[in-house]
Amino acid sequence: MERTLLRCQADEEREIHFRQLAVTCVGHLGRMRGTLGPDVVGRLHELLRSEVFSGVAEDALDDTATITGWRSCFTLILPNRPWVVIAPTGDVETESQIAVVESSGHVVRRVSARDVQAPEDPFKDLRGDSGVFCFVIDHTEALEELDFFPRLVSTLCDVADRVNTQDQPDDRPETVLHFVLSGAHTQRSEEALACLRTEGRTVARHGKYLLVG
Repeated sequence: MERTLLRCQADEEREIHFRQLAVTCVGHLGRMRGTLGPDVVGRLHELLRSEVFSGVAEDALDDTATITGWRSCFTLILPNRPWVVIAPTGDVETESQIAVVESSGHVVRRVSARDVQAPEDPFKDLRGDSGVFCFVIDHTEALEELDFFPRLVSTLCDVADRVNTQDQPDDRPETVLHFVLSGAHTQRSEEALACLRTEGRTVARHGKYLLVG
């Protein structure tokens, strides 16, 4: 049913208020059923970027937050902190949000932690393009105990700070940049990155995630 409602939302031949109502109904349906598919929640996150649907999409996500846990942690498609999300391997939420970025025609790049030799490596191919960028570093457990790890995360945050807080030209889509470090052990990462708090960074645990911004 929720996918039928989202097809109604996507139907540009229907009136806007009808399409907005379809999004609202998705949130109500999820709350009543106690579940929503990751692809549906991902679509709601994608709608947060729409001027027309962002309000009803946010309300729908708030409706489903208590059953999905998706609303309060992070988003990879808006220029909002945290900039770095450290998550377990194969985490459903992060992988679904990554899939939304990719399916929307934006850029997802994945590298193995074993190939990261310098802080600049994860984004060395980033040019002056606009759009949403998500860089995923897999097998992060290979980095956690290295002296290099805190400097890497600090550099990622510095770059994301510059990209996400810069003035965006009116004639180009806004540029959004986030990093996902997959495969890490949250407690071990938190201990390794505690030093970043002295630099003014926020390093916070949220359930199975470690969020840095």
